[in-house]
Amino acid sequence: MLTPLILFLWLAAVFIVSFCTTYFLKTYLAHKDVLDVPNHRSSHKKPIPRGGGLAVLFAVVPSLVLYAHLSPLGQTKPLLMLVGGVILLGVLGWSDDTEGVSPKVRLCAHFILCALAVGGFKGQQVFPDILPYHLEKAFIVIGWVWFINLYNFMDGIDGITVVETASIALGSAVVLFVAGYSYSSLIPYLSVFSAILAFGYFNWAPAKLFLGDVGSVPLGFMMAWLLILLAYSGFVEAAIILPMYYVFDSGYTLFSRLRHRENVFQGHRQHFYQKAVDGGRGHSYVSSQILLCNIVLICLAILSLFIMSGISFVLSVIFVLLFVHKILCSHVKV
Repeated sequence: MLTPLILFLWLAAVFIVSFCTTYFLKTYLAHKDVLDVPNHRSSHKKPIPRGGGLAVLFAVVPSLVLYAHLSPLGQTKPLLMLVGGVILLGVLGWSDDTEGVSPKVRLCAHFILCALAVGGFKGQQVFPDILPYHLEKAFIVIGWVWFINLYNFMDGIDGITVVETASIALGSAVVLFVAGYSYSSLIPYLSVFSAILAFGYFNWAPAKLFLGDVGSVPLGFMMAWLLILLAYSGFVEAAIILPMYYVFDSGYTLFSRLRHRENVFQGHRQHFYQKAVDGGRGHSYVSSQILLCNIVLICLAILSLFIMSGISFVLSVIFVLLFVHKILCSHVKV
């Protein structure tokens, strides 16, 4: 049985591996000229090493493999599908960071890996009374691919993806803990939390290192998997609430661009967080405000365990709308 002390030591090891590997990569990537060079869409002013997400994967993957080895037999296959997908997307992301990869190749890989990973949840459904089994699986695959890409597109300012990843991971773990789940069931979520927290020291404004595609794409894949697992565990409302800021910002921006017949595959600066930075807000301010937003969403996710279904979801939608309008869209020079 996993005790709190063993869990703490486990997560401390993940943190230390992530921190030390990130520290090494910061120098190595700069030396190898693996740099994110600013362009007209960038929110930074000078070249910054990218590819630091490799450190997060280096810390999280062994933790997930060990957890899969210790888990009951029925949970092993989904976990190994997750690990395989993370590794393959990490390799693809590293190639994209260093050499460039065709968007068609990336998208094709996303669909294949998401379809395989969904197959790992064989026999499980979120809405068995509403959707046929195979139709629900198809919708999950499409939504999963979208989530991977929105995670990549939203990684545009210092600290933002650290905040979002840490919030979703910790929020999911808290929901499971409050619901009475064992310490061992928290390991996948808290392993991601520990690893991204260590990376965050180097990524907070002014950032010394970026995740790169090797980090943001596998993280999007992994966080979607963890949210799907949360939904399959019976916490559908919490799984929808926790990533709501990212989903709303990217979803609204995508809809707006489609409505104006813009090329949605082309880079832009129309996300709410980008508008806030363009309006004079600093990176640390915007990321901190998103953190506060996510803390409220975590509270609403916990609230969904105790009140009538749908109420906390409606409250979270209203809150995110007010948050975006009052804070991120206020173009006030500071």
